[in-house]
Amino acid sequence: MDKTAKFQEREALLKMVYAALMVAAMAWMLIPEHERKLFLMRVTDLVRKALDALAHRAGHASMGTELSSAGRIQQYQVPLMLSRLRDKAARQIGKLRNVT
Repeated sequence: MDKTAKFQEREALLKMVYAALMVAAMAWMLIPEHERKLFLMRVTDLVRKALDALAHRAGHASMGTELSSAGRIQQYQVPLMLSRLRDKAARQIGKLRNVT
């Protein structure tokens, strides 16, 4: 396959992706605002719950590592990052509800 054919193939792919994004944007705009907000709240809550479970598991694993190494190894960066992201998602849900 020569360079021209590859370029045309990529260009066609980009046009299809652009068209799909435009259709998705138009469909999103057709949904009433309160339903869009409710959808975003549900998705954000699902993300928060997933982050909560991941933070819990990562914290549990980090405590196990610390205990098995007699305190020499402490790896709490990942659980901390996950819990901060979870808290950020919870704050975002509050903002979507117009609660500060």
